[in-house]
Amino acid sequence: MRIANDGPRIRSTDYWRTEHARGYCYLSVNAGAVRLLVPPPRQGEIVAALRTAARASIDLAGARRVALHRVTLILEDDSDAPYVLDVDAAQTDRALPPGEAGRWVTLLVYGPATDDPEGVALLATLPLLIRGVAVPPDLSPLPPVPVDWRPVS
Repeated sequence: MRIANDGPRIRSTDYWRTEHARGYCYLSVNAGAVRLLVPPPRQGEIVAALRTAARASIDLAGARRVALHRVTLILEDDSDAPYVLDVDAAQTDRALPPGEAGRWVTLLVYGPATDDPEGVALLATLPLLIRGVAVPPDLSPLPPVPVDWRPVS
């Protein structure tokens, strides 16, 4: 699989042509941003969750050195039932280092472009808190987004 980057943003990818893109999301990390690729079969539910999400968190249980081998992404909407997406570590391009826990970064959510088989369409940009390793995932309320947080450009 190939991802062409423009700093933290994705310029193009052939992920949409892979077998996994028939229903599995993919997490990529580059230049201080976490990028979520959402294939068409998952877009309806995830776009609906993004409409109410104010921020997101990611659990580092997916670090490749941890037995569970998964990443848990939570789209926080301040409800008792936020949208939770478990992504197998095989559906990531690298593990987030445990030293990143507690840091706010940018989550960029992409779907496929309609006019280019390798193109991407930016669906959402959210502040993302990297949490520590927790089994089960940490579902406690997130602290407020820092006032100086800005999305990557």
